[in-house]
Amino acid sequence: MKRSLAAQVSILLAAYAIIGGLVTLCGWAFDVPRLADWDNDGVAQMPNSAIAVMAAGAALLCAQFGKRKAGRALGAFVALLALATLFELGTGVNLGIDTLIFHRPWGQAGTVTPGRMGLPGAMALAIIG
Repeated sequence: MKRSLAAQVSILLAAYAIIGGLVTLCGWAFDVPRLADWDNDGVAQMPNSAIAVMAAGAALLCAQFGKRKAGRALGAFVALLALATLFELGTGVNLGIDTLIFHRPWGQAGTVTPGRMGLPGAMALAIIG
């Protein structure tokens, strides 16, 4: 079955999101800051945002391959993670999701709370989810 150009681009961008998130998670897992700090400015992509980006990419792939329920579940996960982060940012309550997986001292230069994705990322992921 030949896919439209829009579908092909969608699949390509979904794969890019998944691979980018995986590279970032590998940086955190193997303690290689350069893999998580893509522009080498001391601010890394946080593990929770990398997971959300990967889930969003996987949701897009699911949608392209007719797995709508799986895509919706992944989208709901992305939205829930982002909304929980927005709740933390707005209230000052720490739900503990920011350092649940990895916690390293590097990459925290521009973060409000160690391990927490920023407001722009959380808002974008809430909309994407």
